[in-house]
Amino acid sequence: MIKTLFQRFATGLIILWSLTGLDGQAFAEVTQWEDLGGGRARLVTVFNPQSGEVEGIIEVELKPGWTTYWRQPGEGGIPPDFNFSDSQGVVVETPEFPAPKAKRTFGVISIIYTDYVAFPFKARPVISPLSGKLKLNILMGVCEAICIPAVASFTQDLSLLNKSDPISSSLIELAKQKIPVTKATEGVPQILDAERIDANKVLVRASVSQSFEKPELFAEGKQDWFFSPAKLLRHEGELAEFEVDLSDLPKDADLSATPLRLTLAVDGFGSEQTLFVGNGE
Repeated sequence: MIKTLFQRFATGLIILWSLTGLDGQAFAEVTQWEDLGGGRARLVTVFNPQSGEVEGIIEVELKPGWTTYWRQPGEGGIPPDFNFSDSQGVVVETPEFPAPKAKRTFGVISIIYTDYVAFPFKARPVISPLSGKLKLNILMGVCEAICIPAVASFTQDLSLLNKSDPISSSLIELAKQKIPVTKATEGVPQILDAERIDANKVLVRASVSQSFEKPELFAEGKQDWFFSPAKLLRHEGELAEFEVDLSDLPKDADLSATPLRLTLAVDGFGSEQTLFVGNGE
């Protein structure tokens, strides 16, 4: 099972190597790196003239020992804010987030990334031929002994997306492989179901091979709801069971109207399901 998962990443590497010998398949633009204090970031954008699609990644390289946060940062931290609202000529979709991991420091739980992370996004051109500007403003927390709010801004002239760059295309494809899948995929652990046990607990079952160590599960609801990472109750055979703690939710939280967004993370890959669990009445 673990071999299959790694094969997905190896396939991406093969794409990278093979595309370096191609020409004219995609046009790209890459910004300079911008300093984040505890790391650096840049914007990589690709235009496929055959499909008319624009896509890219926000690349973040962190210094050793530094971290940044997932979209639900945990008890303390700043979730990344990727603002494309000043862009012209394209409508940019919300960037996607790779599977994170939990970190516990002095009793504080954070949901983080370390070393390197890339956030893929897609953009729909509204002008033909492609023109306008892609503008991105970033605010994200980066932490070591202390946390700092890091900011960076990028601008790309979309009319300059005319340089063949298969390496950038491959970087984007590799980043997309790290996004949690929402459909059953061979070799990727899957969330099976979720059951409300009582007023403060939800039991989540997942299919996770014993080949994988330390699977993690993260829950989300409304923006102002807080969830600690789920507790792994047991992992036997192909079955893993997690307990999601609801005790920190607002008293008026209605889980019959708002589903839980569940992300299962294993070895940097993951899967995602959105499930209703009800109010346990």
